[in-house]
Amino acid sequence: NTPWFNESRSWIEYLQRNHTMLQWGDPANDVLVYIGDFAPQMTGPPNPVPFGYQFDYVGSDAILRKLDVVDGKWVTYDETDPTRIFASWPVMTIPTELKHIRPHIRKRLGELIKKGGKVIRSVPVSAEQLGALNIKPAVSDTSCSLLWIERKLSSCRKAAAPCSPVAPRLRPSESRARGASGLHRTDHNAIPQQQQLNAQHLFFLSNFDKTGAFSATLRVKGKQPELMNPVTGEIKTIARYEETVDGTRVEIDVKDPADSFFVLFREKPAAPAVVKASASVTELDLFYNDKNRLVAETGNAGSYTLTMSDGTTRSLTVEEGAKSFDVAGWKTTSTDNEGFTEIRTTEFNLPSGFAGKGQRVYLDLGKVEIMAQVTLNGKTSDTLWMPPFVVDVTDALKTGTNQLAVRVTSTSEGKPRIGGPVQLKTRVVKELN
Repeated sequence: NTPWFNESRSWIEYLQRNHTMLQWGDPANDVLVYIGDFAPQMTGPPNPVPFGYQFDYVGSDAILRKLDVVDGKWVTYDETDPTRIFASWPVMTIPTELKHIRPHIRKRLGELIKKGGKVIRSVPVSAEQLGALNIKPAVSDTSCSLLWIERKLSSCRKAAAPCSPVAPRLRPSESRARGASGLHRTDHNAIPQQQQLNAQHLFFLSNFDKTGAFSATLRVKGKQPELMNPVTGEIKTIARYEETVDGTRVEIDVKDPADSFFVLFREKPAAPAVVKASASVTELDLFYNDKNRLVAETGNAGSYTLTMSDGTTRSLTVEEGAKSFDVAGWKTTSTDNEGFTEIRTTEFNLPSGFAGKGQRVYLDLGKVEIMAQVTLNGKTSDTLWMPPFVVDVTDALKTGTNQLAVRVTSTSEGKPRIGGPVQLKTRVVKELN
């Protein structure tokens, strides 16, 4: 019933990367919402906080057994280490329409409020009410709708950093704490999750409502943003960002609404940020390499001007735009009786000089139904399972004769398909002086 299952390793590794990263840290929510004191109440009022804030529901049992107030914040403790605070909230909201609270619950709430627990007696709570308590949104000034999560790690037990093929390679000094991630859906459609690794932070962004340039301000300052792609595990040091009053504003090129990203804030910036560029993030990718040198990648020829956070300007000239090469002459063979998997092969001759120095070459399969794995000259890539169905083949490609095979797998309700021309495309990668 699931012919794609045997081809789904890359998709499963994507899920493993997400699950690994989302377990780092503790909840970092802003508001604790009391759901009331009567059965069979299992949840609270919908949308109790404005967009940009995160909340958790709390019931009477947790108030009696788990909740405390420390340094003016509502807290719960780690069940495996009762001395460690697992989660905290600056404020609790209590719906005004609650008519009945049992005496011992009311008594315990009163004790916690006397210890310094802050309460807003209205649900939903407004941004103005939260702002009066100096609680700022985790995500603001966004150009896209969002569904989001937030977590942080401010104190944790030390553990080995994940270095498996499905996890990003993080520094050995970084640690991992147990904790369940809190997820809530708002009227917005992308997921940021924040998590703090001691003085470090992590946001998870996904479920975008459109493709193209995405921007948002994340409530972190004084840190260098890095972008991790959970599909590949690749981490890039973002160059295009700006520190604002509310945090750090980043821009990301969203290729597909189902894209997801982790934005990490781990170190202090070692180089100035690009606060303004004469081309959008969809046209000009800017990042720092491991030597802290500014690198630009683009498929368009032209002259670009960059304004840096230190007040200087940088210039970039790309003399030649992207070149393309159509790959044709395909032969198809089926690998199963039902025809759900096909292998398409071809041989093509690549002219000399197609890709020059400082260029990367990508194979674009166009529209695929629904998974594809590329083997070029004996080198096999990870399976492509979501748009764009594009793979970097620079290191496998050679001038002259090339052997290409694409294994395409469909669902049980479809047939393997590659739509549109298959093309090799170049992009210029240039280090700025």
